[in-house]
Amino acid sequence: MEQPREPQPPVGPGSYPYPYAAPYAQPYTPPAPRPSAWRVFSSFLRLLLRRFLYAVVWVLRPVRSHALFAIVTVALLAVVGWMSFLLWAPKMAAPADPRVAVLEPAPAIQNYLTGRKSFKADLMWDAFSSNYQARQLQNGGSKSTMQSVANQEKRLGLEYRKIQYIGGVKLEDGGHMYTYSVDVVVNTRTFRLPVVFMSDRDEKIEYIISPLDDIIKQVTQ
Repeated sequence: MEQPREPQPPVGPGSYPYPYAAPYAQPYTPPAPRPSAWRVFSSFLRLLLRRFLYAVVWVLRPVRSHALFAIVTVALLAVVGWMSFLLWAPKMAAPADPRVAVLEPAPAIQNYLTGRKSFKADLMWDAFSSNYQARQLQNGGSKSTMQSVANQEKRLGLEYRKIQYIGGVKLEDGGHMYTYSVDVVVNTRTFRLPVVFMSDRDEKIEYIISPLDDIIKQVTQ
């Protein structure tokens, strides 16, 4: 008689014959996202900072006992270096003020001051504009009267010492304004007085603003 056979597992699609087991399906894991450029850069900076701090600690380890002296020395060197830079570095020129010291002194005014200092009325009278000369004549002034006043000042020992040009500007009407500082000695007394000259387009004197004549009259009387 034939021996009974053991039942065989079915063979077909989706089944595997004995003794092979079905393979185990691994779950799908997506790849890890790449770090951003900023994260990589920040990590690099932190690494550099740690290395730098480590190097500083390693360098300062031998002078740990002299830390205060080293700090004071570094601070003094920094101060000396900064002061040296301020002293020797090229300095920028200060911007010029457009309101003053722009115009050169007018020749007529220079002649007037020279005539006043040397007691010569010719130089003073010729420095006046025709309009100013006409006003002087209307008020009783002339070249001869100016010479008489100059001679009196000379006899009294009046001296015009330092005459300093302050600056000048051009006016809207085409004229000019010039400012001077004049040191006058009268009876051993020294006065520093401002003198302002207003000139026309030709830089001739139109009128003078100054307490100079009033001071001389008060002191010489």
